[in-house]
Amino acid sequence: MSLHRRSVLLSCEGPDRVGKETQSRKLTDHLTDKGYLVVRAETPYKGLTCQAIRWMLGNGLAIKWPTLFQLLHHANKLLFQTFVLPRLMSLADVVVLDRWDASEWVYGIASGASKSVVEWCYEQLFKPSWTFVFIGKMKGKPTDDYEKDCALQARVNELYVKWAVSAGNVSILRIDEIGEKEEVHHAVLKELHTHLDFVD
Repeated sequence: MSLHRRSVLLSCEGPDRVGKETQSRKLTDHLTDKGYLVVRAETPYKGLTCQAIRWMLGNGLAIKWPTLFQLLHHANKLLFQTFVLPRLMSLADVVVLDRWDASEWVYGIASGASKSVVEWCYEQLFKPSWTFVFIGKMKGKPTDDYEKDCALQARVNELYVKWAVSAGNVSILRIDEIGEKEEVHHAVLKELHTHLDFVD
């Protein structure tokens, strides 16, 4: 599904605690410094469905009922897509998302949710102009059931690469091979300048 818009939608994707938030903030700051009007948002987006997602992650139900959990995630993103994203894209030159459509497919498949449900949900979401996929080891201490599940995180890494190869309009950044935060940021900017000519 695509969205008719004048602005550009960028997505930062990857496993838990790999540095997406840091890089999405650095990208936002860089584009703002270049004179663009940039808005950054995270999913799951705030609201009752976000609270329910956090609750399921904290009590084991996200692992126990993966299809229900993915449907809850989809409801959260669909509400954001319907009521928030169009307004952001009408106001901003660039919208930067910390996770979007790829995570819906990757985490759904990795967690064992119904494949037909996962693929249906994935197709309902607007597709970004470009996606940056960060692949690497988790940083910091895991805080919820998804982060603590090493086997799940390994599957997530593998599936992000699989998704990226087939999706198109994607840059894969293997952060463990690139180096520190600033080096990763420069790699993002290099990909940005290479693939998106709206950037000065």
